[in-house]
Amino acid sequence: MQRTSAQLLVLIACLGLLTGTSLARSQVVLGENDPTVITVTSTSGVSLDCSNDTGGGNRRGNTDVRPNAAATELSPVNPEEEEEEAIRAILDRYEDAYASMDIKVLRGVWPSMTREQEKAVRNGWHVPGLQAVKVRLLDRAIYLEGDKAKVTSVQSMVYTWRGERKPPQTNPVEILLVKNAQGNWLVDSVKGR
Repeated sequence: MQRTSAQLLVLIACLGLLTGTSLARSQVVLGENDPTVITVTSTSGVSLDCSNDTGGGNRRGNTDVRPNAAATELSPVNPEEEEEEAIRAILDRYEDAYASMDIKVLRGVWPSMTREQEKAVRNGWHVPGLQAVKVRLLDRAIYLEGDKAKVTSVQSMVYTWRGERKPPQTNPVEILLVKNAQGNWLVDSVKGR
């Protein structure tokens, strides 16, 4: 028997309550061999099995929810580690956005960029013969303060001109980040140190 959407949502909600994880961070996996078995797993590694068949017969409408044996221990989630992971992810997106040489993509991670900064970046990308820019943020140090963060790093930029890859140019930078209303980290400013 296939599970209804309502049954799946109830399972996800139960898992979220039991593990302290958000519903958005849970996923539903249907059993490979038996479509009546559903395993719900959270990102913290805790899972619940739900089956209509607890041995012997297919009992439609009954839901037996029980923790997996492997899910008996909960590991504590460190909120600071989660924030640092989210910050590293936006820094990775910054690198990719800069390398895209598309101002709209860069504004997606750095929406507070001033018109002057945007003009300088565009001018840099439109140098005759420039084919590619690879940006890497090395030696990242993250300092969290609530909904703001500061990252010190060494920004390495490798340019490709007329088919020739140039040696990296490195500069120490300070990147300020802020959380938006949705709780997502964004670049607020980038400046040399």
